[in-house]
Amino acid sequence: MIRQTVNDTTFYRAFQQLRRDSYRFSSELYFYNSGWIPYTYMRSLRDQMVIDGMRTNKIIEEHKDRNITDRKGNYEFYTARMYDRIFFTDHPTPVSKKVSLVDDMKEPDSRIEKYTNDLKLLLFAPGTDIDLPFMGHKTAIFTKDQMSYYDYSLVLDTASYLAPVYAFTIMADLTRSSNNTVIREMKTIFDQESMQILGRSYQLAYKTLFYSFDVSMNIDITKHEGNYIPTLIEYKGQWDVPLRKPELCKFSFRIVDFY
Repeated sequence: MIRQTVNDTTFYRAFQQLRRDSYRFSSELYFYNSGWIPYTYMRSLRDQMVIDGMRTNKIIEEHKDRNITDRKGNYEFYTARMYDRIFFTDHPTPVSKKVSLVDDMKEPDSRIEKYTNDLKLLLFAPGTDIDLPFMGHKTAIFTKDQMSYYDYSLVLDTASYLAPVYAFTIMADLTRSSNNTVIREMKTIFDQESMQILGRSYQLAYKTLFYSFDVSMNIDITKHEGNYIPTLIEYKGQWDVPLRKPELCKFSFRIVDFY
């Protein structure tokens, strides 16, 4: 199961399908002050259409609080900028035909590009050694040193899905010092027959003198017309980095219909 988790490409290919299908999706972002006190939000219902290799968004309905952007109309929050880059497009955009995560990891030309690339690696290539300052090699969870900090479980689930699935869970043993790990928990659902990933949930947390984060995500994958695609992405997280106001955010992306 470790080898399957490391070598899997089905999860990344399913995410690539988000850029290639036509569908209606709901989008909700909420930002909070310290103590998770509501501060600002943006909610929208959009249609994504892919025609002749070009992807466009049409806003069906949108509610945006003024505090989510600055005076120039730019997002105040890195999380919102990253979300916009991943899910939205305000002009016709060519649909990439790449299928390799490695090929997609171009040298970033901005901080937001660097954050996006790091997020991709954490999501799609768990166990990759990511070059983050003051973290060492703690994201490389399948090395001999890091594996000693985790407990592993494998369950055959015959009730929760239409067909039997494997639930493979990696759980950090926090009794051995919480700051020895970055990935606190990761649960992956594999189709028993095809080994296609049907879902994954994470908790990532780490703290240094210079930055800290605590992030949870849940992702459901569904088959549509022969292709797998994420139909639900949920996020809850807080980031605290130098020279920036801490970001506390919840967001959800949900496909409500296909065209």
